[in-house]
Order: sequence, then structure tokens, then C-alpha cells
Amino acid sequence: MSRLSRGIVFALALVGFGVGARAPAQTLPAVHLVTAPMVSPTAAWAFYGNPTVHTNGVAASAALLPEFTALAVSLGCPGPDTTSCRVTPAAYTQNVFDYVRNNIATEFRFGLSKGGQGALIDQSGTAFDQAQLMVKLLGQAGITATYQVGTITLTPTQFGHWTGLVQGLGANQNFTVNAAAACQFLADGGIPAIVNGSSDCTQVSGAMTSVTIGHIWVQSGGLYYDPAYKQFNLKPGINIGTVLGQDPNAACGSAGACASAAVTATMTGAISAPVAGNAAYKNLNAAALTTKMNIYAVAIENGIRSSVPNGPNFQLDDVIGGSEIDLTYAPTGLPALPSNYTPQYTWNTDQKVRTGPESAMPFRRRDGDADAHDHRLQQRTARPDAGRERSLSGGASGLRPTCGRGRGRPDR
Repeated sequence: MSRLSRGIVFALALVGFGVGARAPAQTLPAVHLVTAPMVSPTAAWAFYGNPTVHTNGVAASAALLPEFTALAVSLGCPGPDTTSCRVTPAAYTQNVFDYVRNNIATEFRFGLSKGGQGALIDQSGTAFDQAQLMVKLLGQAGITATYQVGTITLTPTQFGHWTGLVQGLGANQNFTVNAAAACQFLADGGIPAIVNGSSDCTQVSGAMTSVTIGHIWVQSGGLYYDPAYKQFNLKPGINIGTVLGQDPNAACGSAGACASAAVTATMTGAISAPVAGNAAYKNLNAAALTTKMNIYAVAIENGIRSSVPNGPNFQLDDVIGGSEIDLTYAPTGLPALPSNYTPQYTWNTDQKVRTGPESAMPFRRRDGDADAHDHRLQQRTARPDAGRERSLSGGASGLRPTCGRGRGRPDR
């Protein structure tokens, strides 16, 4: 038996067949994000209050992480200005843009969450985090940049290839996007949006036809860059149950029948031995179960090797489904904003985007057995360059922290 088959046997064995009773798990007191209504971009812009002065915490550092300097060197500019660059300022800007777009995964929440430094460390961040990361890396070479916050309008294809929130994915990358699911997905991330012409997720149904979302991008050197928008090649994966059920050696016809056959084999010769009134068994037929698991493992391995697109060189995502960055999508800076981008605010300093906007969305809180209540959720963050946890809000001329306001937040 190959290593893949042995691994499948082990994974199948971990599933278990429910032959014994389990004590119910205790519910611990907690705050859970259950749902949130959508907020339209227009309502979001009106929601943000007046800006205040940002103050660092006691652990804040005036210097960037060493990783910033090392990355700037690898991208062509050791700093502190463009005279030290091995490439032109325009080429360095494009290198920074390419790095952020191709390497930093997008977290679909609105506002600054972990900051540029946190995004670099985690290799993921919100659109605001990624914009700040790009601006900070440009600053390493003395290149100035501005932030623009506004809306972008996407087709279902663009939205699906970015978020991966698709249904009916075919081998040719054809799919649809469930409008209600997409609406709630954005709402739960506090992202202002209009889906199929509505900002009320309860009124949205069917397939998505269009979506407009609150977003941020960067302008530098007279060109516009959107480091957070990416396109992915989506992988549908294969149906393991179908593969197993169709294998003639498994001789069970369907995944459900295979499971029943495994349970039957396990219980052959087993003796009922209740414990404290709970169902329990002994003398389970391990040999029969092992035989079944070996047959199923080989059947699944054969099915995987014959079904995945990459044949013997398949990756895990080819089997279970997933995505990979589409490197053929290689945009450059644009001299004018595309027609589907609409700016609302322009900020010309990093100070104005340091702490991100408040997530303007209510959420449902349940403390133990208490009744659910509506609250206002704020993003909070312990950023590497901030030194303390804070809640966030913003205004037309910048983004600001709002600390100590005593509002509930969900567990992270």
C-alpha cells in the first residue's frame, strides 16, 4: 500500500462510527458574531465622525521593522531616497505593487486591522492594511503616495475570482455567485456594499448581477494602484464520495453505502456492553474494519489520480478545492482611475490612515443564556507599531482611534 493510501486509511479511521455515547460539551460564556446588517457606502461615509489626533501607545516604535528595509532592498531600493535605487522610481513602485498584490492575502473586513507591518508579518491583511504596506514600502525609497477611499463596482466574475465565494464552479472557471451569501459575507466584514442594487441582505436573492463595495487604493507618481484586488484561479476539487462510490473494488455504490458497510464490518461479532445506561460495545472487529479501510483507501487514491487535472503531480487544492493567485493577471499603474472606481476621500499622509475606520455594523451578542442584544461592532487591533489595543473610527479628513468606549466585541 502506498503512503497516500496509508494516509487515507488513517484519516478514515479518525472519523469514527459513533459506536459510543459522548457527554454533551459545555457552553462557555462568550460573545459571538452571529450576523450583521449591510451598510451602504453612502450611509458609511455619513457615519464616520470627525477625526482626532492619533497617539501611539507606550510600546510604539518610531522605526519600521527590519523586514521593511530588507524587503525594500530586494525590491530595488535600500533607501532612504531614490538616489540609492538600483531601478527607477517607477520600476520600484511597480515592484512594490506586484509584491503586495501577489503575496499578501486579502482579509475581507473594512478598515485598518493590523496595519502595514502586521500585514507583512502575517502575509495577509485588509485592503487598508495592504494599502498602508505599499505606502510604507514606497516611503522607504522616499517616494510619496496618497490614499484614496471610495467604491469599486465589480461583475460577478471579478468578485468570484477575488473572493472565491462561488457556486457551481466548473472546470472552465465558469460559476455563479449567490447574491444573498455575498451580501452577508460583506456585511459581516463591515464592508459597505450594494449587491444587486440593494443594501438590505434580506431583500437580495438569486445570482449576483453586480456589486459595489467600499474600498481603498493608492496613488503615486501620477498613477493609480489597487494592491488588494487580486484574481485567483479557482479549483473545484473532486467529490471524494462519488469517487469512492464509483470504484468497483469498493463494491458499495455510494459514499453512504460505503460508510454503512464499514460500520457493519466493524460490528460483526461485537458485543453490546452498556455503561451506566449508555450504549457501548466491545470486541469490535478491527480486522474487518482494517480490510474495508484498505479497500476504500486504494479506491480513493485511484480515483484521485484519475480525476485531478494535474495527474500524478496534483496538489492538495486539486483534491479538496481551493485557489491560487493568477500570475497572468499583471496590472500596472494606471494614469486614470477605471470607470468602476469612484473616489470619496483622498488622504495625503499616513497619519490619516493609521488606525482605520470603525466597522459600521451592528452584531448580535449572546452572553451565556442571556437574551441577544444589538451592539455596534468596532474593529480592534494590537498592531506591531501601535503598542496597545484600540477600537477604530474615521472621518472625512482621516482615520482615528477611539479608545476606551466600552463597546462589546466578538471573540477572535
